[in-house]
Order: sequence, then C-alpha cells, then structure tokens
Amino acid sequence: MPSAIVGGVCLKGEKSMCKEIQIDSFQEVAVRLVRMPASHCQDPAVDSPGKAALFMASLLGGCTVENMAVVMTDTRLKPLCYSVVSRGSIDMACYSPAEILRVAILSNAAGVLCFHNHPSGNPSPSKEDDAVALNLSDALRLFRIPLHDFVIVGGSELFSYREQGRGPYRRDPSACTAKIAETV
Repeated sequence: MPSAIVGGVCLKGEKSMCKEIQIDSFQEVAVRLVRMPASHCQDPAVDSPGKAALFMASLLGGCTVENMAVVMTDTRLKPLCYSVVSRGSIDMACYSPAEILRVAILSNAAGVLCFHNHPSGNPSPSKEDDAVALNLSDALRLFRIPLHDFVIVGGSELFSYREQGRGPYRRDPSACTAKIAETV
C-alpha cells in the first residue's frame, strides 16, 4: 500500500516533541472543469430574472420532474458554468448546499444563480422552496458568495425571490432594524 508522510504535528505543551503522521492509504482526487458551450453564453451577462430563465430554459424546459440547477457567475454576472445539482420526482427535489458550494468554489464563482422548476406549471413557491432559498443563501454567505437570485420556473412563467422581495431578499424594515441593533 502507498504511504505518505504529512508534515509534523506538535503535541500541545511540548515545544520540542513533534510527531509525524503516516497515512497508510490515501485516495487521489481529480477535478475537471468543463467549459460551457458557446450556445449557452450568447448574452454576456445574466443580470435579470428574465435573462436567467432564458439561460436555463434549455436545461429545465419541458422537464417532467423537479430539478435544481445553479449558474456560477463572475463579478459582472457573466456565466462561468452551470450544474444540475438535483433531479427529483414529480413534486420534490432534494439538494445539498455542499454540492452547490463545491461547484461555486471549484469554478471560482463570484456569485450564484439558483433555478428550480415546477413541472405543474405553477411557479408559486412552497414553504419548502422558501426554506431552501434561505438555507442556500446562508450557506453561500459563509463563503462571501452572494446568491444573486433564486428563480422558480413553472411552464412559461417564473417567480423571482429577488424581484418579489421574498426569502433571503425580504424587505422587512423591522428585520433591518434588528440587524443594526445587534451590531451596535
């Protein structure tokens, strides 16, 4: 079996005693990023929910099950890459913030746009959609990566959390006052 020596670990309280850690087996991890086809990058910036929905129409349009997809953007909202992070059933899709964070970090994203489809054709968000939008925004915020929008596509209609001031974009003056009071 291959082995590797990983640095020295100093034991607490004993300055001169260091212990080498030997790993008997390890796995090599390879990551490959694929450039997006030019057909997905016709518009230089995805700076509105409408443009974002058009951008994702080729992936989520006509799906009979719920999906969640993310688009990683640079600082000018130009798409870097996209990933379908969840394929679900007719009325639900499970996701992991870790999957989205992994794609964001590996692609060196400055921001994230999240898309979720409702095969029913009704883009109205559920309580679960609200929770997902908040949890994802909180997870990304830990890495200082903004969630630019969370868009639900239902047929030819869409619901933008940002445009509606819902979830992580809630426009509640009392919430702003509470946050200011916490920092003072």
